[in-house]
Amino acid sequence: MTTTVSADNTVKIPDALARLLDLKPGTALDWQVSGPGTLLVHKHSPRGEKADKLLGIGRPFLKPGEDTVAELIQQRMQDDLQEYGPGHPRP
Repeated sequence: MTTTVSADNTVKIPDALARLLDLKPGTALDWQVSGPGTLLVHKHSPRGEKADKLLGIGRPFLKPGEDTVAELIQQRMQDDLQEYGPGHPRP
């Protein structure tokens, strides 16, 4: 598909391509030069959308009953105890 750049540097995305990529008015696009004369355009995914895709990605690697968040909290508490001593307020 070929398109041209207008006098005000805008580009019209062909309708078929916009439908294929689910581009709607207001969709953010990331532009990147990939080499001489080569321009890459990626549909920008909001952080929440990216986070949703990653949610639970490591779950298959956990052992049954393993609670990595609780383990991390426990490790942080042990680190604080070693660094500041018992009953000492953290900075």
